[in-house]
Amino acid sequence: MQIERESANLDVLRATAIMLVVVMHMSVYFGYENFGPLSIRSIGLLGVLFFFVHTSLVLMFSLERQQARAGSAHGAAVLVAAGLPAVSTVGRRRAVHLLASHTGDGPRGPFPAVGRNGPLGPRREPVPGAKPAPSPIGAGPLWSLPYEMQMYLFLPALFLVATRARRARSLIALWGLAAVLAVATRHPALRGYVPDFFLYVPCFLPGVVAYYLSSRTRAHLPFVMFPMMLTALVAVYFVVGKPGGTGIVFGWLVCLLLGIALPHFLEVRSSRVRRVSHVIATYSYGVYLTHYFALWVAFGMLADRAAWLRWPIFLALCVGVPVLLFHTIEAPMIRVGARLAGRFTKTVQEPKAEPRPVSL
Repeated sequence: MQIERESANLDVLRATAIMLVVVMHMSVYFGYENFGPLSIRSIGLLGVLFFFVHTSLVLMFSLERQQARAGSAHGAAVLVAAGLPAVSTVGRRRAVHLLASHTGDGPRGPFPAVGRNGPLGPRREPVPGAKPAPSPIGAGPLWSLPYEMQMYLFLPALFLVATRARRARSLIALWGLAAVLAVATRHPALRGYVPDFFLYVPCFLPGVVAYYLSSRTRAHLPFVMFPMMLTALVAVYFVVGKPGGTGIVFGWLVCLLLGIALPHFLEVRSSRVRRVSHVIATYSYGVYLTHYFALWVAFGMLADRAAWLRWPIFLALCVGVPVLLFHTIEAPMIRVGARLAGRFTKTVQEPKAEPRPVSL
C-alpha cells in the first residue's frame, strides 16, 4: 500500500462501503428489508464498519505526513492534524442538518414509502403493528458521525503507539482488549453508564493495524483478490451478522481481518477502475449524508408522479447535492484547516532567529 500518494485500493474500499449503505437504505425504503430470515440491514451496518476502518487508516497516513512536515514539532502537529477531520465533519453535518430535519418520522418522513410506494408503483400496506428490527442504521446516516468525531480524540495516542510498536501482535492485543471492554460495556449493570462509543472502538483499531503493516509488509496479492475478499466478507456477514445482536461482535472480526489483509494487496492498475472508484470515494461522504434526502424528495414528496420522472430526480439529487456540498463546504473547510495547521506547526517549528554578531 502506498503512503506517499492516495491509494486506489482505499478508494475501492470507500466506494464499496457507500454502495452497501445506499443499497440497504433503498431496500428498506421500498419495503424489501428481509430475505427470508436474513436482514438487508446487516450489509448497511457492514458498510459503515468499512468506513470506520478506512477512516482510521487514512488519518494515520495523514498524521504521518504532518509529522514529517513538522519535524521536531511532530507532537503538536499530530494534535492539530487530528482535529482537522472534525472541522470538515462539523461543516458537513451542519450543511446536511436542514436536509435531514425535513425527513423525520411521519407520513412524509424518511421512510414514507415503506410498504406503500415501491420503486415502480404502489405496494400493499405493511402489517398493522409491525415494527422493524432495532438497528443503529434505522436512525439514519447521521448516527455514525459522533463516533468518528470521538475517535479523533484518540488518534494521536494511537498513532504514537503504532509508530513505537515493535510487532503487529501488540496492536492486535490492543484490539482484543478493546473487544473485551466493548463486551463488558453491554453488561446490564453498566448500560447507561458507559458510552456506546466503546462498542465501535474495535472497528476503528484495525485501521491502525493496517497502517502499521503497510510500512512493514510487501504487497504481493493481485488486486483481483481484493474485491473477491470484500464480496466474501459481505456475503458471510449478510448470513451471520444480525443488526442489534451478534452483528456488531462479528463485525469486529470482519474489520480486523480487513485491516490485516489490506496491506497485502497490490494496487489496482486499471485506469477505469481507478477513476470511477476515486470519483465515488471523493463524494462518498456527501452521498452518505444526503441520499436520505434524495429518497424523500423523489419517492416521498413526488410519490404521486410517474416512475420515469422520480428515478431521474433521485439520481440527479444523489449526484448533484454531494458535489455541491463537497465544493462549497467540505473542500473549503479542509483547506482552511490545512492552512491553520500549517501556520501552527510552522510557528512551533521555527526557532527565533539569533542575533548575528556585528563586525567591527
